[in-house]
Amino acid sequence: MLRWQAEALRVSREVLRALAAALGQDEGYFDQWFDDDAAVHVKIVHYPPRAAEDADQGVGAHKDYGYLALLQQDEVGGLQVQRVAPRPRETT
Repeated sequence: MLRWQAEALRVSREVLRALAAALGQDEGYFDQWFDDDAAVHVKIVHYPPRAAEDADQGVGAHKDYGYLALLQQDEVGGLQVQRVAPRPRETT
């Protein structure tokens, strides 16, 4: 588990470097927030496939806290991002 966690941390730092470069920043831009003293949170969850399309089994809407989520995707889809609809503007 610790070897996997170290590798996930290495990959996440590479993703942050690529993100910084894509934003026109120095690749080390995020390093000040994610140094060796930063807290690392690992959550290992297995989401089994549903028995049938209309089955109600699964994980409901929830929040994943943190700066980056690394997911291993297989042939079973299912991960969705719920976007909040913008509130209608009030007219006066």
